[in-house]
Amino acid sequence: MLAPSVAEEIAPAYQNAIAQTANHYKVMVAFVKAQMQKDIDYGVIPGTKKPTLLKPGAEVRDVG
Repeated sequence: MLAPSVAEEIAPAYQNAIAQTANHYKVMVAFVKAQMQKDIDYGVIPGTKKPTLLKPGAEVRDVG
């Protein structure tokens, strides 16, 4: 276990890393949503309730 003084010095670094990771996640989600097309790349398979990745979405596509 870390001494309290050491833990206090490290805590701000963790907070920054967590904030950066959360921001990177938001950017990634926005990018994926912008690239994927409903009922082409993902969709609900009959008999299921949640959307799933379809074959075209799993294949590499030129998005540029």
